[in-house]
Amino acid sequence: AEKSIEITIVPGPQITLTPVDPTSCTEANGSIVIGGLTAGETYTVSYSQDGGTVVSEDRRADADGNTTLENLGVGQYEIEVMDSAGCTSGPQQTSLENPRLEVSASDETPCGGDDVQLMSTVTSGSGDYSYAWTGPNGFTSTEAEPQILGITAAQGGTYALVVTDNQ
Repeated sequence: AEKSIEITIVPGPQITLTPVDPTSCTEANGSIVIGGLTAGETYTVSYSQDGGTVVSEDRRADADGNTTLENLGVGQYEIEVMDSAGCTSGPQQTSLENPRLEVSASDETPCGGDDVQLMSTVTSGSGDYSYAWTGPNGFTSTEAEPQILGITAAQGGTYALVVTDNQ
């Protein structure tokens, strides 16, 4: 006697992860959008931050096939999604990062008497920033990109910037 059986492989969820970084270094207001889910279906989402304790939650996918993990801080996250059939996405990683700050000057080796523009670029955060520049010879400014008119030798040196996100 001979019999056969057909086995159908059911794939696990094919997820995408879209990180949204926190708005400041000290806030836990980042999020991770988990996409690629079936709208209206309930999934068990398991995640951990920086290899810590695994949190598991049942979450329903919205009309766009997404669910969002919210109130997250900076760190490396591992996320796995299980559907109602018990099939999993397999672990996937993403990270949330602090806002980034870059500073530069229009001319880092000016001649005496030249005008110098200090420049800053902040990525991430809310966009509502306060700036505090300091530098040689008592220089201070609260502008994002202050200009030093007719720079002198006494004004040569290191300029530092602290940016605060007001949100």
